[in-house]
Amino acid sequence: MHAQERNAFVVTYHVNKALDEGELTPAEAHLILNPTDTQSLSDAVALIKQECPQSQVHAKVQHVVDTNLTVEEAGDWVLESALSDFDKLLLMSVLSPAMRCRAIASIYPQPSQIINNVVSQASAKVPIIIPLDDRSMQPIRIVQSLAKTFQLELTTVVGSEPVKEIKQKLQCAMQIGSWLIFQDCESAREVLESVVMDIMHTSIDNDFLLWIHAPLEAVPPWIVANSLKCSLER
Repeated sequence: MHAQERNAFVVTYHVNKALDEGELTPAEAHLILNPTDTQSLSDAVALIKQECPQSQVHAKVQHVVDTNLTVEEAGDWVLESALSDFDKLLLMSVLSPAMRCRAIASIYPQPSQIINNVVSQASAKVPIIIPLDDRSMQPIRIVQSLAKTFQLELTTVVGSEPVKEIKQKLQCAMQIGSWLIFQDCESAREVLESVVMDIMHTSIDNDFLLWIHAPLEAVPPWIVANSLKCSLER
């Protein structure tokens, strides 16, 4: 996944979530999602004050606004300050697009790196569960990107598919050593249990991995206990 694409969906995810929870105003969200290039901390604060009169950022940084910091120095100060993550992201997004990229890298972990760390602990007979709460983080795209890195195929199955088709995809993936992601298993608990049992009691290629994208409460407890959990939430 390219850095620009990754930054776009990570920021969009967190901003939309903050909007839903009332942590950001629409005006603040707009500035974060549409970075400007003031190249000056004082100009950045002035713009925020103008566009987001309800924001308290300008009051929190007033004591350093007139210190003639360079853009890089201003960025360093913002990231090291006690400001909230969204205040930092707002300021950095208004300073410059490059500063926004720095803020994203500092505040939010790389989703693909999170998954990569989990994969390094996994094995062919240990499923990986991505809780359904992470639906908006588009985990399939992230897993696809990682599978491509490892030069492996990724097959997707959903619980509503006929059992015969699911089993055929599973057998193929286990034999050739590709990855399989099982979605929407809430209504197919028995099928999921059968799939995991097949994995545990069948000789399979070492590169095979089963990904389960579902609410933890929808996954049988014995599968949860024998799986790795991978949350993309910060």
